[in-house]
Amino acid sequence: MNTNGFSPDYGVELEYSSERRRLETVGVAIVVILAAMNATKVVVTIHEQCAVPWPWLAILGGWITADFVSGVVHWLGDTWGREDWPLVGTSLIRGFREHHLDPVAITRHDFVETNGSISLALVPVLLVALIAPRKEMRGVIAVILLTVFSIAMLFTNEIHKSAHREKVCRPVAWLQRAGLILSPAHHALHHAAPFDRCYCISAGWLNPLLDAIGLFRALERSITFITGSEPRS
Repeated sequence: MNTNGFSPDYGVELEYSSERRRLETVGVAIVVILAAMNATKVVVTIHEQCAVPWPWLAILGGWITADFVSGVVHWLGDTWGREDWPLVGTSLIRGFREHHLDPVAITRHDFVETNGSISLALVPVLLVALIAPRKEMRGVIAVILLTVFSIAMLFTNEIHKSAHREKVCRPVAWLQRAGLILSPAHHALHHAAPFDRCYCISAGWLNPLLDAIGLFRALERSITFITGSEPRS
């Protein structure tokens, strides 16, 4: 009996072709290089602007934005579409739904397989951050926010993976206990019936707020009204 609320017809794990792995390996390499270049730029920028609070607020904003985007993407993958859709079907939708059938499968994936898809999407974001002008404060804020957002998104699935591991290293365990990243106890709420809450998987900070205001339920009602499609059908 399926107790996860998802169809069991997806197979045990998502097929991962050698061609896709090569592409995602290149994507991860490019993102790591761009992230390092941008991080250096951010450190220099903060040093130059250390007398004002805006760079530090931009760091917080980038982290919170990543938490929100992780929730939206997670909700979309869990709620809408079919696994046979082109591009997003195999790379996004099927992966999220298989995760509900075998939640610990993600712990058996290495860094490239876990983060390859998101890395490809982050390349243009990091390029924009790299070339953005820093002459005015709004440019400084944009550079920092985009860089922190991208780095946070790059490690979101690693954070998610850690929430499913039986054991993690001490620094990660400390971050989980401190509530700075997603904890196993918090993420367990998402894997409990009816599997329709706590979608944010970077820090999980926004989950109580988004669930309290019913953001995703309101979006679902709107989409159903417009398209006739039913969520999680």
